[in-house]
Amino acid sequence: MQSTGFTGDLQFFGPDDGKVVPYYRKIFWDEIHQNPPIVILLSNEWYQESSFSFNKLNTWPEFRDYLNSAYRLQATEGPFILYWAPMEYRVYVLKGSFADKPGL
Repeated sequence: MQSTGFTGDLQFFGPDDGKVVPYYRKIFWDEIHQNPPIVILLSNEWYQESSFSFNKLNTWPEFRDYLNSAYRLQATEGPFILYWAPMEYRVYVLKGSFADKPGL
């Protein structure tokens, strides 16, 4: 949030309606390139599909590819049950940052 102003990803991984989704993707894209967050936490919760899968990244291939090239997957945690859901999350760290050290 401190780098981009966003605390969730609901508006990024939905079907591209030509209006809302591209609008919020552009805002996020511009912010993430101007001030890249050191850490990105990504959950497997996929509101639009009412499921739990990191495959949501495939709905926005440009971001998926950027994430995989500029960030290192530090950890995947879970599954754990939150209410009834099998939740997981991933921790990505910016390559070359102070956090980009194994074991941190």
